[in-house]
Amino acid sequence: MREGRNTLWPICEKRFHFPRPSALLQDLYAKAGVPESVIMEITGHSTREMFDRYNTIDHDDRRQAVDQMSYFLKTFENKPSDTKEKG
Repeated sequence: MREGRNTLWPICEKRFHFPRPSALLQDLYAKAGVPESVIMEITGHSTREMFDRYNTIDHDDRRQAVDQMSYFLKTFENKPSDTKEKG
């Protein structure tokens, strides 16, 4: 049985991508709000290109972005004007 696994591994390795554990941690750190520069240091990604390769955006990330923008626009609309009426 062990020989079978060893002979199939090169086939599986070429057909499937197994993400590095650091890529999975990167996603968790990002969702926890850790700054990207700190995540890059922890996961060992020395370039922005490598960081972006493993940076995933899911439905929850998009929903959070829409919620944040909605909150920002509501607070912006309710902000008192700095201009005084001239008359």
